[in-house]
Amino acid sequence: MWEWNEQIVSGSFRGVRGGSWGDFPSDLAASHPIFTNPTSEFDSVGFRVASLVPEPGTQCDDGLDNDGDGLVDNDDPGCAVSGGESELPRNDVRIDVVPFSLHNKVLPKPHWIISVAVLAADTVDVNLVDRDSLAFGPEGAASIFEFPLDVYRDRDRDLVTMYYYMDTALPLGQSEACLTGLIDGVPFEACDSVNVNVQVSCGLGFELALLLPPLMWLHRRRMRSAT
Repeated sequence: MWEWNEQIVSGSFRGVRGGSWGDFPSDLAASHPIFTNPTSEFDSVGFRVASLVPEPGTQCDDGLDNDGDGLVDNDDPGCAVSGGESELPRNDVRIDVVPFSLHNKVLPKPHWIISVAVLAADTVDVNLVDRDSLAFGPEGAASIFEFPLDVYRDRDRDLVTMYYYMDTALPLGQSEACLTGLIDGVPFEACDSVNVNVQVSCGLGFELALLLPPLMWLHRRRMRSAT
């Protein structure tokens, strides 16, 4: 509708502008005012009601557990940081790099295989891990093989994943390595300490490296049988 404004033309006449439902498009321009008497009554003249649209919220003030880790808004580490706007990636996932190795030692050789266990928990169902989304180390190495294993013998079947050292780009002396991926479509990131050293003791990574060829052969055989 035509909206009253503060412009006084003559006596009690005041300006209206903006056009109404029954006018031509040219009347809608703010530069095309007309004038009328405030005592007159028209169904096309009055005031327009408007409200402020609130700024879109973030995952840090919506009262929801967006990443499924049991922590909401500022209780979640993703939101607790300065300027945090998202609870993602979920941070309740735990990994163990080179399980059973005392210091998580990694030998910096191109074809050295690094095992990384994604540990099952009450809030972490490793069966929902998107294996194709897994990326380990600075270069985001893709997993070359995965299989379930109860790493800690706690009756929870964890997911062991394996990576070639040359694909990870872990430098000599590196003290931490992280794994990223998706669980049930939700991003996660988990880190563990590592010791990239030319002298390395054997852990589960070494043992699993010996098991990898027969495991891959068995996997291919099962795939052929399924087809």
